[in-house]
Amino acid sequence: MFSIETNASKIALWYFCHHFAAHGGELIDCQVMNDHLASLGAFEIERESFLKSLLSLKEQPLSNGCFEPQWLSSPIKESQ
Repeated sequence: MFSIETNASKIALWYFCHHFAAHGGELIDCQVMNDHLASLGAFEIERESFLKSLLSLKEQPLSNGCFEPQWLSSPIKESQ
């Protein structure tokens, strides 16, 4: 992943995690654990546990709007 602004991909992942959870999402496969993912609450699980969760959660619907296009705005207001 690349971005024009420093750390933009980290902010995008943080936003996605919160957005996904708000719509009923419970499992994100990040594949490679690192300090940043841990700071967002990620944790490793055994493969068998992951596969059981995946089979169970794939039948669980997410709320409407989870994958609708959206725009993110800067939380910092620009001076006029």
